[in-house]
Order: sequence, then C-alpha cells, then structure tokens
Amino acid sequence: MTISQRIVPLLMALFVLLGVNATRAATPGGAGVDELSIVLDAQPVEKGMSFDQKSAKATAVNIKGQDQPVSAWQVKNSNVPQMPWMRAFRFKITDPAFANGGRPAVDIEIQYRLDTWAGVEVYASTSEGWKKVGGGWGDTKDTWRTLRVRLDNAYFGPEKDGKGGQLNGGWDLEIGGANAPMIVRSVKVTGYDPTKNVHWPRMLRIDQPTPINHEGDRVFVFRRRADNGFALDAVNLARVARPLAWRLKIVDLDDKIVHAAQGKVIVPAEAKSKLAFAFDSSKWPLGAYQAKVELLLDADDKEPILSREVRLGVIDDEPWMLPKAGDGEFFFGLDAGNTSSATTANEVTTDWYALLGVDVLRGIPVRQAADKRDKIEAAMAYVAENKLRTQFIIDPPKPNERDAKWRADEIDRRAELLRWAIETYGGRG
Repeated sequence: MTISQRIVPLLMALFVLLGVNATRAATPGGAGVDELSIVLDAQPVEKGMSFDQKSAKATAVNIKGQDQPVSAWQVKNSNVPQMPWMRAFRFKITDPAFANGGRPAVDIEIQYRLDTWAGVEVYASTSEGWKKVGGGWGDTKDTWRTLRVRLDNAYFGPEKDGKGGQLNGGWDLEIGGANAPMIVRSVKVTGYDPTKNVHWPRMLRIDQPTPINHEGDRVFVFRRRADNGFALDAVNLARVARPLAWRLKIVDLDDKIVHAAQGKVIVPAEAKSKLAFAFDSSKWPLGAYQAKVELLLDADDKEPILSREVRLGVIDDEPWMLPKAGDGEFFFGLDAGNTSSATTANEVTTDWYALLGVDVLRGIPVRQAADKRDKIEAAMAYVAENKLRTQFIIDPPKPNERDAKWRADEIDRRAELLRWAIETYGGRG
C-alpha cells in the first residue's frame, strides 16, 4: 500500500482533535433552573446580582443598524492594579440559593463591546478559588458581542473553608477588556439546582474520550484487531445519583453501521463512571469512521439527553508511522498555530507528530515578546527528543506600542535573543 493510500485515513482521523463533539438539549427555564440577570440601563435593572459602580459610568452606545443609541455602562480607565491595561466590571451574586456552592453549575452570558482587537477575560469565584474561566475578543464593527461561559464548580458568596471569592474583595464575577474602554450591556447567570428538580441535560457531562489499543497511543487510529476500543467518563454534577442507559453506533463514511451496542450505568452523586466500548475492527475496510455515544435517562427514550461523536481511523499494520522526509525530499510541516491550539507539551499532538511523520513545527518556540532563553531551551529539548525541526519567528514591536525608547530597546533585546538562538541551535534542529 502506498503512503498516499495510507495517509487518507490518518488525516481524516486526525480531525478527532477538532471533531470530538458533544451535544445536549437546549437549556429551558422552569423548576430546577434559576436565572439571574443585570441589565445596565441608565438605571440598572438587577435580579439576584449587583455590580461595582465605583469605576463604571452610564453611557449610550451607537449600534450598527439601530437608529437610537443603546444604554450601557462602561469602565473607561484601568482598575486592575496588577494588569494596568485592563478595564474590569465586577459583579456580586446576591441570590441566597447560589451562596456557598449552592449552584455549582452555572451558565454565564455577557453582552459587551470592546472597540479594539484585544482580549476579554472572565474570572469567577470557584470551589478552587478565584480563577480565569473564559475569554473572548473585541472588534471594531460597532456591534454587540456575546460571550458565554460554562462553569461547573461555581462557589459564590463570602469565603468559606478556603473557597469563594474573598481574594477578590468579595466579588463573584469579573469581566475585563484590554486596551480600550470596556462596555457591558447585560449579564445573565443561569444556575441549576443540584438536588431538587435536577435539570439532567445540564448536570451530566461526557468528558474527553481516550482510545484503547495495544500500542498505547493516545490517538484514535487503530490497527485491524478484534479487541480495539475507547473509553469515556460520564460525569454527574448533581448531588443525587442517576441511572442512565447508553447507546453506541459506529458507521463508515457511507453511513453503514459497522458496530452497535447498548447498556446501562449508574453515575454516583458528584462523581463519574467510566464507560468502556470494545469493538472488532479486524475485518473493517481501511479508512475513517464515525462513532456516536448517546446517554438516555431511560432505555426506551428515543432522543438522548447528551451525545458525543468521535472520528476514528483504521489502518494497516506496517508501517505504523509514516516515514519522515529523507534526503532530497520536501519536509512535512505544521504552522505556528500549534502554539495555541495544541501545545508541544500535549501528549496527544506529540503522538500525531510521530504518526504523520511531521518534520517541522514552524514558529516553535520563539513567537511572543516575553519569550526567554529558558523557554527556548525547553522547547528545543522537546524538538530534539521527538526528531523535529523548527523555524524561529520573532515579531518586532508594533509601530504604536508604548514609546520610541521602549521600542528601540525591545528590538535590540529580541534581536539578541534571535542571534543567540540561531548561534546555539542553527542547523541542529
């Protein structure tokens, strides 16, 4: 079999990195679901939450496609001492049902504007302390943007037993934007009762699946064997146990079923149960397949409350890995996006680099202004260990970044860093 014939199922299965998808029923209101909100009109409308008005001021915002300005509030100047480029709103949850972990599972929805291409960060009080829980971006389109955050370990209210948001002055939620005034129109926090009238589509979760194969690889590519499989955890966020039924179906790209199974499981309160799915792929044609796991409240239910799809590939036995480029052959490389979407330290992507015969990781490890020699040394050790090469890239300061002296000094610093890196590693990775 030629390399081109073998690489097709490999590349299609590679999309498991982006193609492990979960779906769930839409979130309704009603019993077991509590909706808090704050609408920042000129006179804010608060329902179960309040906000810090010391740094914020009411404003009116022109929105593309609307004739009249829309009321909102903005934080114009920096108010985060440790991050002077940030402007942050701070919110407190006042509904007692949410206090001290009363609603650990919450969904947060923020309508905001940040009129620059810069980051938005969301921090919250959790059972593990004050944590960054989400983020987004601004833009220059004169429209509202919506940011949604799913939080499974919220712990609102005063600190108790080392938990909560006391380290942030007692605030439960912080929404900050960088490099420009942060404007917020509304915030909605939806919480779910973990004990009574449990909303199971939100209180259950399927965690990332892992493959089971003889090679010990962490990718969803299998040889033709009778005892392949994969496993995943069904997680219960509620404080009551829940019996479930499950269904598994694996189909080829023509939607032909090649494997199906079903069973039952009990997921303990605030715990997880591992589900392992075995399948015989010894006689399957080489190529890509789609597996779908469904969780049901009852075995007779037609529709699942939660599902997870996994793409997998079946390849021949030898060779297991595609060869790297030889003398006179083109290198196979991946772009600098790997520094954000899948870091070099990620074990799964490391397996993919080996499996696909990757030769070059472009932009590793020098990319950002803060890069230091120790970071380069660590990254180059990884490159050498995994028989890879890299191309150094370092960005100059932006034309309007800080002041002229700082830009000049920074150019010298980055040039020296690049000179050292090339002198130390040039031609050897």
